[in-house]
Amino acid sequence: MGNKSVILQLHPETLRWIREEAQADMADASVIKLLNDWELGTKKPTLSQVQKLSHETHIPFGYFFLKEKPAEKYSVLEFRTMDSAYHGEASQALRDTIFDMLNIQDWMKQYRLHQGYEVLSYVGSLKNEKDVDAVSAAVREKLDIDIAWFKQCRDANHAFKFIREKCEAVGILVMMNGVVGANTHRPLSLAEFRAFVLVDAYAPLIFINARDTVNGRLFSLLHEIVHVFVGTDNLFNADDGDEHFSKSTETLCNKVAAEVLMPKGDFLAFWDTCKNEHEDTMICIKEAGRVFHCSLTAAARRAFDFHRISGTEFAGYVKSFSQAYINNKAQGRGGNYYNTMQSRLDRSFLKALADSVLAGRTSYPEAFRLTDTNNKTFTHLVGTLEGK
Repeated sequence: MGNKSVILQLHPETLRWIREEAQADMADASVIKLLNDWELGTKKPTLSQVQKLSHETHIPFGYFFLKEKPAEKYSVLEFRTMDSAYHGEASQALRDTIFDMLNIQDWMKQYRLHQGYEVLSYVGSLKNEKDVDAVSAAVREKLDIDIAWFKQCRDANHAFKFIREKCEAVGILVMMNGVVGANTHRPLSLAEFRAFVLVDAYAPLIFINARDTVNGRLFSLLHEIVHVFVGTDNLFNADDGDEHFSKSTETLCNKVAAEVLMPKGDFLAFWDTCKNEHEDTMICIKEAGRVFHCSLTAAARRAFDFHRISGTEFAGYVKSFSQAYINNKAQGRGGNYYNTMQSRLDRSFLKALADSVLAGRTSYPEAFRLTDTNNKTFTHLVGTLEGK
């Protein structure tokens, strides 16, 4: 009898946790059935089966032999801001993504230390500041943008790229993906999170869930930028413009993001002019979304904050916007493979990695692992940096 046919004894508590993880990660029905059979004791697991299921569920092989489920390792998950209600354990897809980003952040930190970079003094510099206007002004100054920066941008996509480049200029890494690594069969859930930030004095990193709308990504990016200044890790899951937070820090970050995106003076001037021309409030909400590159929910929220619409009107608009999003979110998104790959990675990180590989400090296999690429795709991505 080969060693792969050896019957193993696995702990029922661990098996239940693995089955629940697999179900949450939408594993194949045959995988769930086999795990359920092991849990009930109607079948016994073999070594080859455990190896196969470890691969299919993306759960490390060694975890199958633990006496209880592993403790959560990632402090960012303590900052989930969905609201005060319990939303269950973080998915394996989210945890794997955080793990990947921590590896990238650690690599970039070591690279910058080796290159003699100093700490980024603005990281955590506003941890005791509670005034929205003061924080907004500090963020604008550091990013080198004026109050009406949005007027320079053609649309939300251009605005997102504009702010992302400003982040690059001050040392903030901005990564973006809609799947785990390069695995298109492991989508990230927008219902679970829109973005997260890992704060570090040398290499702060923001990750954006690419499943979100372009407008949503922009708001999430601004929200997480504020967290870098405040100095706290964060996992963001609120709708842009939503204020249902259980922590004062989240309320502050949300309000600053809204102020940077839709400055009070500009917004009120726009809104009052629009209302003088149009009786239909919805027209002004849509126009605000276009002018300020924000979602309809964020625009409506801003109008409500400034008493331009009532709470009842706001609630009605948000309900209709949410339903419209649900009806449309199933539409597929195509695109050029290499453009998608390029958008996933922070450009300063890719430049640093290419430089390190060329200098012989980082091996090609390590570069491929960090970027989820191979020789062909990595070479192509590095080539896109030329002339930029």
